[in-house]
Amino acid sequence: MSELPVEFTEGLCGILIKISRGDLDEAEALLDHHLVNQEVKAPCRNVAEHVKTLISQLREGLKAAQKTQEQVKELYSTRDKFFSIISHDLRSPFNAILGFADILTEEWEELSDTERKTFLQNIRNTAHNTFDLLERLLEWSRIQTGKMRFTPTRLNLGKLAQENFHLLAPSAAGKFIRLISEVPEESFAWADKDAILLVIRNLINNAIKFTRHGGIITLSAAAMPKLVVVTVSDTGVGISTENLKKLFRFEEQLKTEGTDKERGSGLGLVLCREIVEKSGGRIWAESTEGEGSSFSFTLPLNSPTQDKP
Repeated sequence: MSELPVEFTEGLCGILIKISRGDLDEAEALLDHHLVNQEVKAPCRNVAEHVKTLISQLREGLKAAQKTQEQVKELYSTRDKFFSIISHDLRSPFNAILGFADILTEEWEELSDTERKTFLQNIRNTAHNTFDLLERLLEWSRIQTGKMRFTPTRLNLGKLAQENFHLLAPSAAGKFIRLISEVPEESFAWADKDAILLVIRNLINNAIKFTRHGGIITLSAAAMPKLVVVTVSDTGVGISTENLKKLFRFEEQLKTEGTDKERGSGLGLVLCREIVEKSGGRIWAESTEGEGSSFSFTLPLNSPTQDKP
């Protein structure tokens, strides 16, 4: 410090005080002011450059800390939502099942055949919905904890479409919905087969839920230079602009009844987003109320090594 001018040293002390208070922008502006308005010799300029580097590093550190803080906040929010689902969405259906079972056990003789059948159907439907929710929670937790293994291979999307259609045909037939595949037989992507089957199945299931009797659901795929776009479109009830913003978010699950009063867990689209992003793609939705919706996602066309020159 003995080689530095008194004016520069005093100015430097003021700059360091501002840095200690976290006023990095003011400190940098003051430093630039000293460099511009004074004849700064080499030793002073070297010190000034070191201080500027320090300010830059501190700014990056603050950004990283802020990002970490946001991630922790999101983690706590997700955890709270997770426990909320377990405590409410799992307890409520079990209470309903137990209630229906108690009535059947205690009043079997007094109930008519129609009443018994109604109670049994309620138990069956509630059990199915609860199992679906539990399955989605387990799948989501496997992804979050890294226990779901992704083994990408070259997938034939045409065959995947047929597998899903074969599996979901009974659900669609129950509402007289036509399933149409416009996926070319030689349409390929680079992804984990089981994971993408789950994504397509979830999207088609959603489309069936929100499509009226006699509607149409179409699965298509379009190849781009380095990716393929897979789309599930329907002629269903559509989604409002406000609700579109809530899709794919764990902390803001959208729970609405289907056209036949079907209930959902709200976790299916969250799972789709997690899987697609881990597969190197992205997912989005477009919709017009009363006319239908389209859910699209991208996948790499080839493995990363094939895309390298």
